[in-house]
Amino acid sequence: PAASQRSLWCFQARRGKGFNRTWPTYWHGHHDYSSTFGVWQRCCRNFLSLLIWVKKQAPLPLGSIHNQRSFVFVKNLTDFILHCVQNPLAYNQVFLISDGKDLSTTELLREAAKALEVPSRLLPFPAGLISFTANLIGKRNIADRLCQSLRVDSSKARERMQWTPPYSIQQGLRESAANLIPNNIKQQQ
Repeated sequence: PAASQRSLWCFQARRGKGFNRTWPTYWHGHHDYSSTFGVWQRCCRNFLSLLIWVKKQAPLPLGSIHNQRSFVFVKNLTDFILHCVQNPLAYNQVFLISDGKDLSTTELLREAAKALEVPSRLLPFPAGLISFTANLIGKRNIADRLCQSLRVDSSKARERMQWTPPYSIQQGLRESAANLIPNNIKQQQ
């Protein structure tokens, strides 16, 4: 995508004369990675904000969002990059990478609640009403991120590189929740 190409959201793995570009989607993982990959700090903070709201068991009007979003756990991304460095089939290729299972915002929040071992408190508000209200208060960009789809086809990464993510999205969310929540909730209270 053109917007992604203009940004710095890529990793380059160099070896010999070849290189590859791996374009991750919205990613989640341990907060220490966000300082390593500074351009992704905003994504990590957004994900952290969602986890905090779920952990606090706040009622969220996101129970009827039927979008589809691709995610990648940072350990899956790291595994893929290492796989590329070791495999000449990756040279001069561009890969889109994800965990392989797209989730709606509603599904993500339900999975996050399971990972955090708290009840999911999602209220069924139509996405159109959320977007309209957000637009009225000047927060359209937040509604877009929560309600619109953003999917990638990572089949090239899987087929050409014969790669399978070592972690499921549920495993990644459990580890993300375990690593992100204790430190950050204490800091914000």
